[in-house]
Amino acid sequence: MIASVSYRTFLAILTAMIDHMVAAGSAITDFSVGSPVRTLLEAVADEIDRGWFGLRRSDRAAHPETAIGTEIDKHGVTYGVTRLAATPSSGMVRFLRTEGGSGDKTIPAETRCSTNSGIAFATDAEATLEDGDDYVDVAATCEQSGTSTNVGPNSVTVLLDSVDGVAGCNNTGRMSGGSGEESDEAMRTRIKAMFGNLAPGAQETYETWPFLASSEITRAHAVHDSTVANKVWIYITGLSGEAASALEDTVQDYVDPRRALTSNVVVASATVTAVNVTCTARSDGTRDSGDIEDDIEDALNALLDWRVWTFGADVTVAALTAAIISVEGVSDVAITVPAATVAMDEDELPKLGVLDLTVEE
Repeated sequence: MIASVSYRTFLAILTAMIDHMVAAGSAITDFSVGSPVRTLLEAVADEIDRGWFGLRRSDRAAHPETAIGTEIDKHGVTYGVTRLAATPSSGMVRFLRTEGGSGDKTIPAETRCSTNSGIAFATDAEATLEDGDDYVDVAATCEQSGTSTNVGPNSVTVLLDSVDGVAGCNNTGRMSGGSGEESDEAMRTRIKAMFGNLAPGAQETYETWPFLASSEITRAHAVHDSTVANKVWIYITGLSGEAASALEDTVQDYVDPRRALTSNVVVASATVTAVNVTCTARSDGTRDSGDIEDDIEDALNALLDWRVWTFGADVTVAALTAAIISVEGVSDVAITVPAATVAMDEDELPKLGVLDLTVEE
């Protein structure tokens, strides 16, 4: 049986002391606000309340189910779980040739451009604006992180770095994928997933070891091979999705000396599959169509988030439809791609691919 403590508030403590004195037949009867006895009892009740407060805080911090903030971070250390940091948005930025210009023009890696509000992006790699072309689209990543870095089309228009032969820049599509720091609840869920029996051979153990092997692990899923006896696959993801071979090797080296001697445990990267969506959404006329488009993209990115999707769970048209219909201002939606359920294997997780969206008034 687990003991429970009934914590009292300052007022409850004070009332209990007054009631006790009255029940004991105390000759003191003036407990009105400001009276000497009440003032003395309030001082005692305040000290007791401070003690209760400290005990409540310690009790809360002691359990992963109730810990918050830095308290749950400390539980994460015990289970090899590190809070996921905020991520930046990314997308394509178009660099425009100077009017009348010619010849190949090099756009260096880390060429910077920004929105009018100062959200800056830098190109991921060197690119070439070839002779005869008026523009070139280059992948770029935001220099900040968080949901505020998700900006709409035609917003990245300030060229911060001078580039020979380039007159300006713009983003024809949305810059997306920015997320905030992992919440307490999301981290709590990952910690609680570690609570299994940590014995060699238990599935919970196979899914815990990768997190203990490296702080770069974000997901782990163990599957017993249906065709080979005693063979277990551990599928992992890294900070950005699919795990690099070096991260696979790190986890494999951690697992090998700990696995049961009769088990063949193989560590491999999970597959993050892009799910393309083509759809037409009908607006109810209460919101700007551009805002609706942005919110639909955000809703689909949240739905098809490889960081929280269940391994092997199929992507249904019904789920996509529900995510779009949930957006304020959408009255109806017709999805043509995918035309049917997108099946996911046990090693597979989805992410939003190309979104071809039309919003009709």
